[in-house]
Amino acid sequence: MYGEIQKLVEGGKFLGGFLVDKPIEPVLKMNAPEIKGFPSLQKPLEQVLELLRNDKLKGIGIWGTLGVGKTTIMQNLNNNDEIAKMFDIVIWANVSGESSEEKLQEDIARRLKLKMEGIVHPEEISRTISEELNNKKFLLLLDEVMDSIELEDIGIPDNKNGSKVVLTTEFRHVCSLMADRLIEVRPLLPNEAWKIFQQMVIDVVDLPDIEPVAQLVAKECARLPLLIKTVAGAFKLKDSVSEWRKGLKDLRKWPEIEIPGLTDLHSFLKFCYDQLKDDQKRKCFLYGALYPAESKIYTDYLLECWAAEGLVGNTNEKRRFKMPVMKELSPQVGELHCLEVLDIRGCRIRFLPFHIKKLVNLRCLRVSYYKSSNPNDCQDMDIDCKVIPLLAKLEELVIDVDSYDHWCNEHSPSWKDRQQLTSFRFFVGCQNRKRPQNFEYFKYKINRYLVYCHGNHNDYSIICDLLPETDALELVEHKDITSLMDFVNVASFNRVRGCVIERCNKMTTIADGNRTEGGLILPNLEQLHLVNLWSLQTIFEGSLSTKSLSKLHTVVVTSCPILRKIFSLKVIQQLSKLQKLAIQNCAEIKELIEKADSAGQVSPAFPNLEPLILIEMPKLRTISADKSLTLPSLKELQVYRCPELKSLPFDKDNAANLKSIETEQVWWEALRWPQNDVKEQLQSICNLS
Repeated sequence: MYGEIQKLVEGGKFLGGFLVDKPIEPVLKMNAPEIKGFPSLQKPLEQVLELLRNDKLKGIGIWGTLGVGKTTIMQNLNNNDEIAKMFDIVIWANVSGESSEEKLQEDIARRLKLKMEGIVHPEEISRTISEELNNKKFLLLLDEVMDSIELEDIGIPDNKNGSKVVLTTEFRHVCSLMADRLIEVRPLLPNEAWKIFQQMVIDVVDLPDIEPVAQLVAKECARLPLLIKTVAGAFKLKDSVSEWRKGLKDLRKWPEIEIPGLTDLHSFLKFCYDQLKDDQKRKCFLYGALYPAESKIYTDYLLECWAAEGLVGNTNEKRRFKMPVMKELSPQVGELHCLEVLDIRGCRIRFLPFHIKKLVNLRCLRVSYYKSSNPNDCQDMDIDCKVIPLLAKLEELVIDVDSYDHWCNEHSPSWKDRQQLTSFRFFVGCQNRKRPQNFEYFKYKINRYLVYCHGNHNDYSIICDLLPETDALELVEHKDITSLMDFVNVASFNRVRGCVIERCNKMTTIADGNRTEGGLILPNLEQLHLVNLWSLQTIFEGSLSTKSLSKLHTVVVTSCPILRKIFSLKVIQQLSKLQKLAIQNCAEIKELIEKADSAGQVSPAFPNLEPLILIEMPKLRTISADKSLTLPSLKELQVYRCPELKSLPFDKDNAANLKSIETEQVWWEALRWPQNDVKEQLQSICNLS
C-alpha cells in the first residue's frame, strides 16, 4: 500500500506538497476532576467500562440526585484511555433543560466536522448524521438529560456494530426509557466528603481550632460534591474560628421541616438565603419556590412579578389576571374595571371580544392568537384592530400569532394609534420559538421587540411598518432575504439596538453601504448575533457614513460556513466602540483583520476590544498581518481548534493588559514567538486544556 501511494505522489509531481483534511480526533479530552481515591465515584466509572465491553448492550444510564457527581464520572469516562481504543469516535453533548434537539444535532454535526452548507431541515440533518455514523463504531455521551430523546430522530443509527450511548440524568424513569442498564450514583462516603472539603479549604483548615468546626461544616453538605465545593468556596474566605462557627450555625438544617428527598438540600438553600443581607433580596429568593420543579424561570418575567409584589422597582399595587386555557374570553372579563394586566397568552383564542373595551384601567395586554385548522370551528378572525385603540391607558402590548397570514391584513396594526404605548413585543410565525434570544443578550430591558420567523418577500409591507419603532429584531428562517437592504428602506433600522439573524439561508451580506443614500446603516446598533447563515459571504460591504455602526459593541458570529471576511478595513474604522468579538465554526476565514495598504494608515483596530473568542476556525492563519496592531484594551483571549494560527500579535507592552488566556496546551506550546520573554510573561495567566 505504501509503495502504491509513493508511486502516485511521484507521478503527480506535487512540487509544493499536498494537503489533506486532518482526520477527526477519536476523543476530545476534557478538564475533569480527579476521582482516584474516591470509590463512590470510581466504582460507577468501572461499572460503565465493564458494561461497554458487552457488545449486546446499547444504552447505559447513570442516574442520581443533583450534585452527586454524575458529570464528573462522565468526564472521566470520556478521558479514559481504554475508551479511545474501543471506539472510532467519542461524541460528547450536553442536553440541559435549555437545549433542543436541533441544538443537539448541531453539536453532533460539528463534532463530526460535517459540511452542512445548504442543509437546513432537521430531517436532512438527521439523515446526514446517520450516514456519517453508520459505518463507525461510536460512543455517544449525553450529559444532563432531562427527558427521553428519540435518538433516531436526531440521526443516531442502530448500526449493530457495538456502538453505545451513555447518558446521565437526575431521573430514573429517563434511564429506564433510554438505557438497557442503570447505574445509580450515591453520595460520597463521609471520609471522601471530608477529603474533598479539606482540599478546598486547605489554606485555612490548619489554623487554630478551625479543623473540628470544618469537619462539622463538611457533614452539613449532604456528601454531595457540588454542595461541598460550593460551601467550601464560601468558607475558605473565613479565617477565624468565630466566623466558621457562625457559618456553621447558618448551615444547620431546620429540624421542623421534613420533606422527603429535599431535607439534605435545606442547609445549602438556607446558607444561600442568609448570604443575602437585605430583606427584599431574601423575599425575591423565596419567590422562586412558587415555580414548579424543572420549570423555566425567565428573568424579564420574574422581574415583572417581583415588581408587582412590591419587591423591586415601582411598589404601587398592580392588579393582574392570568386566564386558563380557553378558546374565547368570557364577557365577565369586561366587568374587571380595575384590571391592569391581562395575560391571555397560550389560551388558544381566535379574536379579542369587543367587551374588553370596558377595561378602562388596562395598562398591559398580552395575547397569543390561535388559528384553527378545523373548518367546523368558529370562523377565524384577524386581530381585532378596532378593540385595542379603545384601551386608553394601554402602555404595554404583547402579540403572538402563528403566521404572518394571521397578522392584521386589512388595517394598520392597532399599536400605531396608541401614543402612550411604551412597550411592545410582537412574535410573528414563531410557533416553535421557545425564547427570544435578545432578552438573554441584553442586560437591560428591551421595550420594543419584534421576532419574525419563516417570512418571505410578500410580507415586507407591514413588517416594514414595525421596524422604525423596534429596539430589537430577531429574524429567523426567512425564506428569501439576501440582505437587510431587501426591506426597502434601510432607515427603518435606525432605532434597532439589538439584532439576531438566524438560519436565513439566502442571506449573503447583512448590509451594503453602496445600496443606501449617504451610506448610513444601523447607527444605534449595539449588539449583532449571526447564527447558521449558510450563504453569508461578508457582514458589511461598501462605503459607510461616519455614524454607521458607531455604537456597535458586541459581534457574535456562529456557524457561517462560507464567510471569508469579517470586516473590511473601511468597516473596521467604524468600530471604535467594539468591546466583544466572538467567532465560532466559520471554516473559511483565514485572516481576522486585513493589513492596511501602503496608500494610507488605518487607525488602531478595535481600541476597546476586551474579550476576543476564536473557536473552530480551521483555516485561520493570523489575527492580523499588520505588525502595528496593538489591541490595547484586550483582557481575555480564547482560542480553540484553530490549528493554522501559529502566532499572536503580542509584545511586552500590549501583553501586560491581558488577564486571561484559554486554549489547548498542544496549540500553545507550538506557537511561534518573536520574543521568548513574551510567552513567559503570558504563561502565568494561561488556562490550558
